[in-house]
Amino acid sequence: SAADELIFTELMVSPHRSSAAESPQFAEWFELYNPGAEELELSGCRLVRERYDDLGELIPDNTQSVFLGTELSAPVLQAGEARGFSKGCLLSGDDPADEEAVACAEDEYTYTTVSLTDSTTESLSLRCPDGAAGELLIDKAGYDMTRTGLRKGRTLQFDPSSNEDNADPFQWCEASLLQDIPALFTLDGEHNYGTPGEVGPCASGQLDLPASGPGCRCTAGPGEPPALTFAALLATLLLRRPRRRRG
Repeated sequence: SAADELIFTELMVSPHRSSAAESPQFAEWFELYNPGAEELELSGCRLVRERYDDLGELIPDNTQSVFLGTELSAPVLQAGEARGFSKGCLLSGDDPADEEAVACAEDEYTYTTVSLTDSTTESLSLRCPDGAAGELLIDKAGYDMTRTGLRKGRTLQFDPSSNEDNADPFQWCEASLLQDIPALFTLDGEHNYGTPGEVGPCASGQLDLPASGPGCRCTAGPGEPPALTFAALLATLLLRRPRRRRG
């Protein structure tokens, strides 16, 4: 593997979850995209989450990591594929460690150990064997939902066709209200937004935003034109709002 062979293109750092313990507890997840012309196997590759202080310095002893896949089965990304990796099953809320759960409903890859937060600066990096008893940094995603103004229940999306650096938190766009994920609608009436398994030019629909962030906010869903007004977004949101039953 070499640097930039795989790219982090979407992060669900803080999903809405149902308050009821018996209801699906939707997982954190991330998406990796293979822009190349050949399939890539992640044998021996490691996911590393690091956390930083207010000065941007790495916080000692606050790093989590996990090897992706198992000794018998390593994740494989086909050419041009965007694939979700979730801490638990992304679209069902099932626990992949449950013996009765044969596989996740959406066939996503799963991982454990690593946890994300929306309250400070973090990074996710993919590191793979370099063939000489060391590791090579393949890609690194930087995010800080507090400083970039991104909201809970919305993914952070990065356009891999841009010339920007996804290690910069301000290069991640907030998911559009038109990118609702129906399967991730909670029993508390909360929506989760994103495009798992799809990669698109999210940044093409930039809005006028304050200097404090976010870097951009998506204004269109897959196949939708980017030039949507706030009124159109609001109307869409109201139409999607579930009606409460009386009684």
